[in-house]
Amino acid sequence: MSLRTSGPGRLTGYGRLAPVRPSGGSSQIRFGGSPVRPRGLWQWARAKDSPLRHVDWVLVTAVLALALIGTLLVWSATQPSLRAASLNSRTYLEKQLLNVGIGLVFMAAASLASYRQLRLLAPVVYLGACLGLLVVLSPLGTTVNGAHSWISLPGGFQVEPSEFAKIGLILMLALILGDLRDRVPRPGPRELALALAVGAVPLALVARQPDLGVAVLLLVLLVGMIALSGIQLRWLAGLGVAGVLAGLAAWRMHVLKPYQMQRLAAFANPSAAASGRA
Repeated sequence: MSLRTSGPGRLTGYGRLAPVRPSGGSSQIRFGGSPVRPRGLWQWARAKDSPLRHVDWVLVTAVLALALIGTLLVWSATQPSLRAASLNSRTYLEKQLLNVGIGLVFMAAASLASYRQLRLLAPVVYLGACLGLLVVLSPLGTTVNGAHSWISLPGGFQVEPSEFAKIGLILMLALILGDLRDRVPRPGPRELALALAVGAVPLALVARQPDLGVAVLLLVLLVGMIALSGIQLRWLAGLGVAGVLAGLAAWRMHVLKPYQMQRLAAFANPSAAASGRA
């Protein structure tokens, strides 16, 4: 087969291949003789392979509604005191809006990532969160409302590593318990011990701050994901008995501080707390 020309600078073809256009011609790309134009943003969003077609818009709407309600509550709760102190009444509103914007960016990035990428990021997020919890317990940490759980940043912003610990714990537990489906039908004692060990590290660091609310939430996440993993009922029952015994021991040994006991009592009996009896 040979390469033929039919004029200066124009290739007529190589065998049965289509002629090659010289530079400076049309920018359309041809596949099989039909032109393919670059898709616009609207065409990309409506395409079958677009990630936007696989988004749970009900969940996104619920998240946006909760973020809007929370922002309004923050503004209404802080505006009077700031105005009384002759300060900018929108200070906390602007910070909250910035936090919501950053959260939406992370949400979009996570929704566009595949589960394989999230599996690779799980150990990184978990270790980074644990490292942040260690930094909080160092002199670099800041105490706010009695909890030494914040890291101060320039510009008046603060970061709470325990929030990232929630995400890291969820990803690591999903990585440990979710990969079992290919090897065993349900988790056993080895996988249960590994999940408990992974959850114990951030739980102990958060309890050291101390932050009772986040510690309880991490414990609920740990137990909930283990229960949903399909573990045998006897192991789940044993875990429940061990948790009850640990709670009774902490109660009898006065591990919790008085204000923490009051919070638990108020949670158990909200009506008594509202009337001042708890």
